Amino acid sequence: MDVFGRQDLEMQLSSDGSVSRPRLRPWKLTEAIEALHNESDQARMTKESLALLEKMEPKENLRVTLVVGFKKPINEKEVRQIWSPIPDVALLSPLRGDGDMPISWDYSGYCNARGFDDCNPDIRGSLTAGFRRWVGLLEPDDQGHLDSFGLDLSELKERAAEGAWYGMIISGSPDSAEARALVKDPRISVVLVGQLALG
Repeated sequence: MDVFGRQDLEMQLSSDGSVSRPRLRPWKLTEAIEALHNESDQARMTKESLALLEKMEPKENLRVTLVVGFKKPINEKEVRQIWSPIPDVALLSPLRGDGDMPISWDYSGYCNARGFDDCNPDIRGSLTAGFRRWVGLLEPDDQGHLDSFGLDLSELKERAAEGAWYGMIISGSPDSAEARALVKDPRISVVLVGQLALG
């Protein structure tokens, strides 16, 4: 079943404690994230995204998800100068390895789902702080579990220490003026429509 890009998936925990990672099929948001690294086409793709947003009539229940790439990695303070609300997702690495998605960290709606108090005011307002807190809990014994998700503990620690954002995913009403303002920022390389949904 696929509803606005959602997929019904099943994860398996084996008796040895390893997790079988489900294979996600590509969808529009995946394609937009992959396009962040297609530098030769970014101007054309951004122009097409803006044209799509301009064609849409504002509707109260229409939401758009935008994937935004940065020309070079920047810190969260700079990100918030570009986009003042907390983004939905921080992209904390470029595409990895053999087509793997970037390391990312999203804004959780739950306080204790990640093994720590994600609602703690010291980290609630910062995706970087939440990611660093989670990585700080990981130990060498966790590498086997991380392998199941294509993650490497040393890279996670490096990305957490670096705190650099390679891009972000944001959502809201399909306001082409906001998107145009993003495009005009010299730190931004591309703005892509990743998803349109009612809700």
